[in-house]
Amino acid sequence: MRPAIAFIMVAAIGVLAACHGYQPFTPVAQTPQASAMADMQLRSLLPPGIDPRASGVCSAPTYKPAAGPFILFIANGNVKRGKFKSGASPLTLWVAFRIKKATKPTPPPTTSPSGSPSTPPSPTPPPQDKPVYFYLGQYTLAKSKQTGCAFVFATQSGKPFTGSKYGALAFGEPLIAFPKYYKEKVVAHGPVTVTISKLSATGGKGSATLKLGNGSTFDTATVNLTYRISEP
Repeated sequence: MRPAIAFIMVAAIGVLAACHGYQPFTPVAQTPQASAMADMQLRSLLPPGIDPRASGVCSAPTYKPAAGPFILFIANGNVKRGKFKSGASPLTLWVAFRIKKATKPTPPPTTSPSGSPSTPPSPTPPPQDKPVYFYLGQYTLAKSKQTGCAFVFATQSGKPFTGSKYGALAFGEPLIAFPKYYKEKVVAHGPVTVTISKLSATGGKGSATLKLGNGSTFDTATVNLTYRISEP
């Protein structure tokens, strides 16, 4: 399992909170350890043994760190009549980030004047609302020319997750060959709208529009989901 950037931790755990009424925590440093925890949180949303990269449904390339900035997006939403539509939420967003190789691990955060380190807690993923569908595939950004793995996670009934007004989650993540030690820096971010139509046993097609804070379009993406898993 490769590490993901630490920011994903904020987004992923925040989404768990939005989808399941789960109480998140806010990490105070970007560390490889925190990044690995974030990746585990995201993998916990998928059925055991399912990885869109290993299953062949995502043929996105693996980028070297120098190819950045890299862009990911995450969106809360609902599925109605076979169509996913993102909703307004602080957790419906995109992030652009750069990665730089480091010679040693990022120092742990400190929370007191004495400099004593603090360790982010290890939350237990909350139980999932079932039955659910997992739609897997990939996306391609038009302006940035990046391709990554994408998935939609949704209740089969279309009803919201427990404690939330949303019953679905869309996520897009580039594949990166992370070095053993690295630093990451967020260089841009903003809201995203995601629409994916004709969701069925064979997937679905749609798009994502990434906006800047002033309302202008930063980039657009085509989303092509080609596989569905039913989790009873």
